[in-house]
Amino acid sequence: MRGGLPGRSWNAALQFAHPRFCFGPLLLHKRSSGIAERKETSAMGASPSQPASTRTTHAVTSKLTNEGENHRVKYGSSAMQGFRTHMEDVLAVELDLDATTSFFGVYDGHGGAEVAMYCAKRFHTMLLEDKDFLNNLPDAIKSVCSRIDNDLRRSNEWRESLNPRGNGNCFQFLNTGVCANLWHSAEEPYVAPLHEGSTACVVIIRGNEIIVGNVGDSRCVLSKNGQAIDLSIDHKPNVSNERERIQRAGGQVWRPIVERAVSVGDFAYKQNGNMHPSQQMVTCVPDIRVENITDDTDFLVIASDGIWDRMSSKNVGELSLRLICEKLIDHCSLWTSDNMTAILVMFKPIVGSDEVAIARTEHHQHNPVGSDEQLNIDSKDDEPLLLSLLFTPPEFLQES
Repeated sequence: MRGGLPGRSWNAALQFAHPRFCFGPLLLHKRSSGIAERKETSAMGASPSQPASTRTTHAVTSKLTNEGENHRVKYGSSAMQGFRTHMEDVLAVELDLDATTSFFGVYDGHGGAEVAMYCAKRFHTMLLEDKDFLNNLPDAIKSVCSRIDNDLRRSNEWRESLNPRGNGNCFQFLNTGVCANLWHSAEEPYVAPLHEGSTACVVIIRGNEIIVGNVGDSRCVLSKNGQAIDLSIDHKPNVSNERERIQRAGGQVWRPIVERAVSVGDFAYKQNGNMHPSQQMVTCVPDIRVENITDDTDFLVIASDGIWDRMSSKNVGELSLRLICEKLIDHCSLWTSDNMTAILVMFKPIVGSDEVAIARTEHHQHNPVGSDEQLNIDSKDDEPLLLSLLFTPPEFLQES
């Protein structure tokens, strides 16, 4: 699909993605003078140099939208670059991570898209490999957050993994800046990403449980019996416990609004060698929430802060179900210049045990980003697929 400003590539078929995984959407973009501009960095400790501009005067309003389903859930997703000069949001969906587990993740990058891309590529695969995956998902989520942070800290291999065929094919990735950091002298010491990082809001659905892990200010909201329930906590530096940790680590919160206290990456704020990672100015330790799926569980929304900065959790619970992903973005785009990404997951009626339902998973429908069947929301012919077929209306589906 093509759209947006001239010369912008809207190819979300990231070539390192395994064909089983719905990986994206990431809107590839052109970088100015080969230098990655970034969103404002939160102010803990010394301030990094600020980019000249992270916003444009004309919004990129084309959307990447997906849908899919298995025996337990239906989902839809949509993403838009908006007024940002770059798209740094990435999402990953794996409906059948294993026979009884579905995975959804939203990663909102800052300082560039690379850390978010690495999270979207590796989080669910690391989770599947973790020793606690089968018996203790909360601990597995915490372990994966730590392992990803360690990957970013240790060497440049994580960046190199984003280029699947070696540096000779880097031209395919220049628009995201993935390869910009690969071209360096072999003698040059590796420096972990100092002001580059990502949120991670992941949702795992297994059996009759929803397990949410959150790092940063992306958010998950559940609609239950028509009531909105926050399943994650926004990690903002001006929240008292976050501010206290930052100050104990030798930092200070400045500006009326700062953007992050918890993230993957951002090693400029993880430099105190006398402190545990959980005590640093910025930490990657996730908050975990477990919620039971009951007959009155309607749907959940996972979205980046471009949505939540302009819409409350309660507003989402009141929206018409089949309008949420697209209309959420359309509504919020009037008031925010940020990238916007949202995943909507609707729960099907509980019809029996997972063992009985496993046999049905082979029939699930799944449309990964980057396939030839990718939806183009600018096309009216595609709208019914997301707006009608995906979300067959239950009784509460009434247009606002």
